[in-house]
Amino acid sequence: MNRSRAVFEYLAQFVSDQSSIVLDPSREEIVQSRLRPLLVEQLMNNLEELALALRRDRFSPLHRRVLDAITNNETSFFRDGYQFDALKKLCCLLCSLEDSRIVCESGALDHRAARKYTA
Repeated sequence: MNRSRAVFEYLAQFVSDQSSIVLDPSREEIVQSRLRPLLVEQLMNNLEELALALRRDRFSPLHRRVLDAITNNETSFFRDGYQFDALKKLCCLLCSLEDSRIVCESGALDHRAARKYTA
């Protein structure tokens, strides 16, 4: 295994351990481009130097900087309504199977039904 592949695998494992994001080898170029500004800032010549710095000090602020650079920190999940509409439909379906008094169209919840599911 060549060094650049080993360095990418180390960084991918680090990102996975810290954020549960899986970086497959096809993302290597994107990882390099996202880390390039950090390398310049840290006066490092390549990803191998970065990996060595991460290994040398396991709890440095550099770890957070690497994660921030690689991850996009996008929160569109909470802005998009699709997921919540799907969840609402699923809840309504489950509630109708339970013969509850949850009013799905308005989003209102009958308190007796709520007690039933929280008890």
